[in-house]
Amino acid sequence: MGQGVICAVVTYRVRPGQEDEAVTLFGELTAASAQEPGCLTFRVHRSEEDPQEFLLYERYRDDAGLEAHRSSAHFTTLAVNGLFPLLESREPRLYRPLPDQRSQT
Repeated sequence: MGQGVICAVVTYRVRPGQEDEAVTLFGELTAASAQEPGCLTFRVHRSEEDPQEFLLYERYRDDAGLEAHRSSAHFTTLAVNGLFPLLESREPRLYRPLPDQRSQT
């Protein structure tokens, strides 16, 4: 595991007709996740070209913050049991700041 800030960028493609439910669940997930002590940023974006495509941008203080998020009851309820069944695809990626930018959170 690395040290310091970790960024997760996840693209989601929801099934046709599931967009409104996804928006509701993303809103609830955002509100709950933003309250986590290790969460620095939690933003959901929707594609202007494709209403079925969403991008989630998350930043955590460290790996422990990300793991706490993934282990939370709201993640299980809203993401695993709520959003994931609505999806055609999900592509998560993890990123770290470049060494000269680690102090610039």
